[in-house]
Amino acid sequence: MRAFHGTPAQEAYESIKAEGFRVGTWFAFNRKNAERFGGPYMFEGEIDTARLSCDVDWQFHILEPLPAESIVASYTP
Repeated sequence: MRAFHGTPAQEAYESIKAEGFRVGTWFAFNRKNAERFGGPYMFEGEIDTARLSCDVDWQFHILEPLPAESIVASYTP
């Protein structure tokens, strides 16, 4: 499944590009929500649905680290 993660800081963006995502990182099912609640530095990732916890109908967090290789696209403001 494709999902989105936004962050407000360029430093965090660079770190995620190099290292991937940590356990507990929040993602949204669409880019608009990820940008609204995360920030304009945006990632689109490929996530195995067995590796997530869906708390509400528009976002979820991952239960295992997600490597940088799972990033399929990234966007900067």
